[in-house]
Amino acid sequence: MLDELYETLMEQLMADPDLFRLPGDEGGAAGFVNTWTSTLHEQAGLADEVRSAWGTV
Repeated sequence: MLDELYETLMEQLMADPDLFRLPGDEGGAAGFVNTWTSTLHEQAGLADEVRSAWGTV
C-alpha cells in the first residue's frame, strides 16, 4: 500500500515539480516534508498538553 502511495506521489511530483512547494520556501519537496513533519510534532505536543490539562493522560 505504501509503495503505491509513494509511486503516485512521485508521478505527481514529476508532472509538477512545484506541487509540494510552499510559498516562501525554496526547499521544494524536502522543505514541504520538513514543514509538514514539524507541524505534526507541534500538533502532537499540543494534544498532549490538552490531555494533561484534562487529566486524561
